[in-house]
Amino acid sequence: MKKHQHMHDNSSIKASSREKMTHIKFVSILFDPKRYKNGEQEVNEALADGFEIMRDFETGSGVVLCMAKWKKPVKNETELEIKNEFCEGCCNVV
Repeated sequence: MKKHQHMHDNSSIKASSREKMTHIKFVSILFDPKRYKNGEQEVNEALADGFEIMRDFETGSGVVLCMAKWKKPVKNETELEIKNEFCEGCCNVV
């Protein structure tokens, strides 16, 4: 006996479970003995707040860091309703 195949595509549900960028921040660090600590402190605070360094851009006077904060989306009730509609009677959807 063949196992039944679903008539729906889970790709949209899988794609929605990926982390999404929620904030972006650019922090400059000047290569100046008197001023680099300000940028260093801002980077450390951003890291403690959950930001990650994505890219760095070297400038003539220092570096600019592109930082991002990510969040996993909460399962949307609508997605579950859609899945229930297509899987009615064939899946154990919670």
